[in-house]
Amino acid sequence: MLRDELLKLRGELGRLDFNVLKAAIRGEAVPQDLSHDVTIRSLVSGIRQHDGFAEELRGKAQHPSVIRALNARAIMSNRLPEPNPPTQELPYCFWYPDIPNEQTLRHLLKDHPNPIMPYLVARACAAGGYTGLYDELNVLPDVAIAEEARDNKASGKEIYDRIMSAPTRYKVMDDYNCTVSLHPKPGAFLNGDACVRSTLDKKQPISRDLYPPSFDITEDWSLGAEGSHPGTRPVPDDVVSLLWNPLPLDLPTVDKDLLILMAAYSGNIDRYARLRRPQLINGEAQCIVRGIYHNTFFAKWCFQQPDLERFRKFVYARFIVNDDLTWIDDIDVSLPQEHLPYTIWYPQLASPETYMELAQRVPVLKQSAAHAMIVAKDFDRFVELQPK
Repeated sequence: MLRDELLKLRGELGRLDFNVLKAAIRGEAVPQDLSHDVTIRSLVSGIRQHDGFAEELRGKAQHPSVIRALNARAIMSNRLPEPNPPTQELPYCFWYPDIPNEQTLRHLLKDHPNPIMPYLVARACAAGGYTGLYDELNVLPDVAIAEEARDNKASGKEIYDRIMSAPTRYKVMDDYNCTVSLHPKPGAFLNGDACVRSTLDKKQPISRDLYPPSFDITEDWSLGAEGSHPGTRPVPDDVVSLLWNPLPLDLPTVDKDLLILMAAYSGNIDRYARLRRPQLINGEAQCIVRGIYHNTFFAKWCFQQPDLERFRKFVYARFIVNDDLTWIDDIDVSLPQEHLPYTIWYPQLASPETYMELAQRVPVLKQSAAHAMIVAKDFDRFVELQPK
């Protein structure tokens, strides 16, 4: 989430009644005003956790996520939604906070004979340890299902072993976008990209410091009346040890956010390219900027990534301190200042000639070049630049 979007969210949260949100999460009362996204997510959280809550909204709810939450709660309580809902009203996740029994899952398969449902049921099998039903599904060995089975320490080992022993694994389930790929590429590894049940157990408390999580397979941001903010949770030793050890082909069950931040901070291209999520996590943008400033090769890699275009001006700064101005040929020199760097003397100074040429070729950067001359204590060239 970009800074402006986050500030807007925080401002809106200040106008919401947190007691109303917490009452919805506890399953005590349905909010009267459902005009804000966080209010809807609080209601969804309450519906998922409390069987029978907000049932009066069935057939009346205008928000698709509320309809899916009601259907998820029914499935987890071993009741098939009535009337039989269309596929778009079925939830992606119906294995948290409770797991339906095998009979319910078999009925789901019968009522929704589409190529997606077997994978959703297989995921529920991994969470519930239903090895027999999993074997009947004949699904591709999927890494998200493997991560879910591994997370189920009580009864998921057999399903986990089946997937891990397969000659080829696939990335079929996409927990970031809540989609199922019917034509996945072979050769996937466990990479911490599945939102397993133990992750969903970590609740984010209602407060003005909310941050949209990377995963939202339950469509409730893992909101809780109580909980701990992600940044305040202790970091397990197995995560810390991966900071200085090579990453295994299959990541263990870890929250890899710290690994992502440190990879970007240090400019480690291989680690960052492998670990990064589709959307930036909290603090990642700042770490990317630091990595760009301190690592030329990381800067060059970021320059080539279309989704990192917002960091181009920091890449230009890294090029400048390397005495490289070839990038100027590829830009519009009349770009406004906000699209170009200002700090162009850190972590090292370019040669004075570079700053003088820069000021001549990109006039809007004359002030930055003059600032660099001050840092370099080159007052003759500072005067020559004639800054404002």
